[in-house]
Amino acid sequence: MALALGACLAGGLPTVADGDVERARVLFPEATRARLESGRQTYTLRCGACHEPHDPRLRTRREWEWAVAEMSPRAGVEGERQALVLQYLTTFARR
Repeated sequence: MALALGACLAGGLPTVADGDVERARVLFPEATRARLESGRQTYTLRCGACHEPHDPRLRTRREWEWAVAEMSPRAGVEGERQALVLQYLTTFARR
């Protein structure tokens, strides 16, 4: 059920394309398509458990850095998973 809900909530979020990976590598040299997709999935499932995930294009990189730091403890997202969520969100953040 949680996976089905996560898939529903993720429907409006940007999906990862090759150009997104290249853009992500400017800030995160280790970025890959798989890492960005993992960040998207974690964001959808963990953050989407409490509220509809916000479209990453609606906030700036700085706003996402703050939001991820603030909300990660509540969502139980730490370490590498937190880094992947931040990579996904900031890759699509408003410029």
